[in-house]
Amino acid sequence: MMKKWIIAAVLAGLAFWAVFNAIETKNKRAAEAEARSTTTGSQQEIGLKQGNLAPDFELETLDGKPVKLSDYRGKPVMLNFWATWCPECREELPAMKEFHEDSGMEILAVNLTKSEVSEENVRAVTKDEALAFPILMDRELEVAKTYGVSAIPSTYFLDKEGQIHYKKLGGLTHKEMQAQYDALK
Repeated sequence: MMKKWIIAAVLAGLAFWAVFNAIETKNKRAAEAEARSTTTGSQQEIGLKQGNLAPDFELETLDGKPVKLSDYRGKPVMLNFWATWCPECREELPAMKEFHEDSGMEILAVNLTKSEVSEENVRAVTKDEALAFPILMDRELEVAKTYGVSAIPSTYFLDKEGQIHYKKLGGLTHKEMQAQYDALK
């Protein structure tokens, strides 16, 4: 008789655990779905398609200052992924510099640091080019993975609300940068 009570208690415990686990899993999924969305008057989907809210991130600059993408809300942003060893990226840097000086548009240049020979090399290139916009160090390529960067340079233009307006794989000319900036005004 005692064995039946023990078995019944164990089965009741397992049933309780199964129900509790199902509820906990459902709550966790709901929380994850909510975390992927943010409210800007209505539910805004975070993603990489045109019209999606760009995924937020925080990286350090070459000087070690933390920079969050969301800190730039209210301003259009050019988000560029690059590396010093990439010839097309290096060709694009003077155009980015000139565009930044001409337009004043916020540019965040995310360096794929883990793929670099050294951070000193990144410092030398940015100093040689006299770049005045932030160079963000993606040391573990986390942001590059988040943004699905498969080729560099890759550039996203974000509107004032942080929504993706335009994406380009490959280098941009000053004229192309200006056209995207004008479309965001």
